[in-house]
Amino acid sequence: MTSSDIRAILLDVIEELFSASTDADMQELISQPDFKLTDLTDSSLSVTELVMRMEEETGVMLENADFEAHPTCNSFCAMLAERSGAA
Repeated sequence: MTSSDIRAILLDVIEELFSASTDADMQELISQPDFKLTDLTDSSLSVTELVMRMEEETGVMLENADFEAHPTCNSFCAMLAERSGAA
């Protein structure tokens, strides 16, 4: 998977978990080219849900620490692409 493919998956997961389509602030956030994932939530439960969903969607094993180590959309997607062998 490419970083672009993973970004599309990530945005779909964000949409599902955070009801982004009905939240104007969330829409504004995710429309930025390289938004901070940490701006999505400060809940460790939400982070865990996001990480689990990205594992399911990409087949790449992740930990919550990956979310913290790669805090922007671009860095998170690049890390996933690299782990999936597409970087």
